[in-house]
Parts: sequence; C-alpha cells; structure tokens
Amino acid sequence: TRYAGPFTLTASATVQAVATANGMTPSGPVSASFTVQSSQPGAAIMLDNGQPKTNASGSSWTLVTNEPSAQDGDYHRSDDGSAQASYSWVFTLPQAGTYDIQVRWPAVSGLVKDVPVSLISTGVTTKTVLIDQSNRTNGGQWMSLGAYTTKTTSLTIRLSEPCKTTSTYDRFRGFIATMTCQPVGADAVRVVPQ
Repeated sequence: TRYAGPFTLTASATVQAVATANGMTPSGPVSASFTVQSSQPGAAIMLDNGQPKTNASGSSWTLVTNEPSAQDGDYHRSDDGSAQASYSWVFTLPQAGTYDIQVRWPAVSGLVKDVPVSLISTGVTTKTVLIDQSNRTNGGQWMSLGAYTTKTTSLTIRLSEPCKTTSTYDRFRGFIATMTCQPVGADAVRVVPQ
C-alpha cells in the first residue's frame, strides 16, 4: 500500500521507509531524510498599557485604575482637547509572517468612535483601521483588526486621538485654527500568529 500523507508525528516519532516494487518482496528499511514543519501557530504575544515597550505621547494621558473591563484592571485615558495624543505598543515578533492583530479597550462611557489605530512596520505606516470605542458592547474584550502580514520582526501598533481642525476668522487677527481632539482609551494589544 502506498501512502503519501499527510502524516501526524509527535515529537518522539520514528519514521521508517520501506521500498517495494510491484509484485516484489519488500526491501529492508531505506535511509531517508524528512523535514518536519509545524503547522501549529505560535503563542499570542500581548502588551498591556504601562508595560515596557509601550509608550504614551502627549501630556494628556491619565492612568485609570480599578476598571474591571480593562485588561489587568487598568487603562490609560486621554482627555486632552487641544493637541493630538497617541499611545504605542512596540512588538518584536519571533519571525516575519501573518498575524491577527487584536485590540482591547474598556467598556466605559465617554470614549468615541472613529479612533485611528495604525500598524507601523520598520517606521512606515502600512495600514490604519478605525475602531469604535463608544461601543461599550465591544469594550472589555478582544476585537480583531484583521490579519496583517509583515516582512520584518518589527511591528508597532499606534492608537491616536481623533482630532479636527476648524478655522475661524477674526477681523483683527485673521484666520485662527483650533484643534479639537476627543477622548480615547489605551488598554492592551495582542498579535496572534496565523
């Protein structure tokens, strides 16, 4: 009987090949080389706010504690209204490849929708996804941003406040630009190998 696979092997499996020809007696074991490659993805990598390799940019971030819907009970919140703040999670991946990018924010009131989350590889923003943090049903759980393929082991996930700039005209000072930013929550990010 000829069997070409797939084969299920354990870490201690022994593979023996026997050569036969039509109608002939089987030969003894034949030496063969096999490359065994795991099809199981590796473990997820998670970074929580406040851990090493996370970074708050802007002065408006406040650590909120005792929040049961947040990963490990705390998250960072930005309520600055006049300058854009961002929060980054910097991953060193075990290898280049495809990962499911998942984010988490707390199920609290006062956060907003259309929050930009950028995926940055080797310093270049390659994808930006808008998330709805005002949706408290999705708060307090992992939400997928989808599969992302990186060619390097460097990946930064950056969450930013959504901001708008409006202009008003003052007859003495001319046009005056005003930036208004909305509150966001920075909790945790994980990448899951696919």
